[in-house]
Formats: sequence, C-alpha cells, structure tokens
Amino acid sequence: MIRRTFDEVGGEVTDDGALLTDAGWLEEVRRDMVRFARLQLRDETLAEDVVQEALAAAFDKAREFAGRSAMKTWIFAILKNKIVDQIRLQVRTTNVSALSAAEV
Repeated sequence: MIRRTFDEVGGEVTDDGALLTDAGWLEEVRRDMVRFARLQLRDETLAEDVVQEALAAAFDKAREFAGRSAMKTWIFAILKNKIVDQIRLQVRTTNVSALSAAEV
C-alpha cells in the first residue's frame, strides 16, 4: 500500500520511506537531532548514542509510519522518547563517586 505523504517543504512523497533513503535529507535531520539531543542531555557522546538509537528505531519501524505527520516530526518523536528513557536511566543509576563516605 502506498500512502501519500508530504516532505518538510510540502512536496508530495509517494513512498513513505523515500526520505529515509535520501542521504542529504537524512544528514540534515541527523544534524538537527544531534543538536536537540545535546541541548537536552548536555553530553556529546550520549547525544550521539541516543540519535543513533532513534534513527535505528525509525529505520526498523519505517513501515509503521502512518503519514499523519511529517517524517521529520515522527523521527523527532522517537528521539524525544529515547532521550526521556536515557534521562530516566540516569536518575535511577547513582554514581558511586557521588555518594558521600557516610552513605557507602
């Protein structure tokens, strides 16, 4: 089934996965994703990791993209969820060096 969707500038895309195979578009979106993740996580390495996870999830779930939003919006929603997961993980894990001597 081919769904009609629109790219970021309003041009029609007849194949939902077409933007995911456009290297120029993908690099631009990736750059924006890294910038957003860096702002949220304040850690370059974690930002890169979360972006990779989000892009991998987007590729894995590309057939599930319903076209109710722009592809970039959908990918950023995945990224936001990955960032939230990472923040929750950071809150749950305590660095031993952060504990005082009395707590150890």
